Amino acid sequence: MDGITVAVTGASGFLGSAVAEVLGSRGAQVRALVRSEGIPGSFRGDLTENGWPAEAFEGADVLVHCAAALGGPLHHQRRLNRDGTELVARQAARAGVPRLVHISSVAVYGYRGTYFPETLPLNPSSQAYSTTKAEAEVAARREFPGVTIIRPGGIFGPGARFWSANVVKRAKRRLAFNIGRGDGTLPVVFVDDVADLVATTSTHPAAIGESFNCCLDPAPTWREYQRAYGNLVGSGGWIPLPVSLAKLSAAVVSKLGSEGSTRSVIDELLRYALRQKQFPMDKARSLLGWEPRFDLEGAVAATAPWLRAQGLI
Repeated sequence: MDGITVAVTGASGFLGSAVAEVLGSRGAQVRALVRSEGIPGSFRGDLTENGWPAEAFEGADVLVHCAAALGGPLHHQRRLNRDGTELVARQAARAGVPRLVHISSVAVYGYRGTYFPETLPLNPSSQAYSTTKAEAEVAARREFPGVTIIRPGGIFGPGARFWSANVVKRAKRRLAFNIGRGDGTLPVVFVDDVADLVATTSTHPAAIGESFNCCLDPAPTWREYQRAYGNLVGSGGWIPLPVSLAKLSAAVVSKLGSEGSTRSVIDELLRYALRQKQFPMDKARSLLGWEPRFDLEGAVAATAPWLRAQGLI
């Protein structure tokens, strides 16, 4: 990637910082587009009507759009995920940036079904994140024809509070739960693999205008995933929670959730978690010659130093 200039939105965040690091290590000149100060030479802006200054995009060969809202009420996520993506894509197009790589999510498929290839139409859940990430894809395609879309599963690894740190914390309590036998599959991917796919799609001619899943394939089960982290703290056991009790609890919780909240679709998410699902990586393999480099065990081992530095193991 020598001589290539790549602008990265959300470059101070969990995924954005990993993407910026990988691109820089491969010779790219990285422009950090961030919300607040902290990275020397960065451009300050946000996913509102102000966006980023025009010079942030001028002369860039690629824009990687990582910035997004991961939570909050529907109106907040819609403003940042849908409207923010529309704004960023429009700014990039006006500045003549040749390529846009947009980070989406497997959540755009919704939480029904078992087989989720890229050819599947978007069918988001009423959950705010699922809905607004699907809307963001539509906006990106409208404003920037030829956009490349990457749909990761749950991203874990160094810096991942939800998918790594919290799993270890639960394991250490030795009162962690699996729903039933924990044999539903979990779409996850190591953060360095997402960054690697971003780097590949930033230059590969076959990536233009395409969408790509980004998950471990085959996906691990919940039991396998939790056990891998539990082994780091000498806790391989998880207490099975009866499915009937989990469904009863979900039915109650879902009635308490506000519009678009995760609570409002918790019963749907429970059924999703219990299923054997596949997010095939055939398209990335055939078009790009790419697949994740890390399996679950290798990725957890690579996460251990960060967890140790956090005092979690």
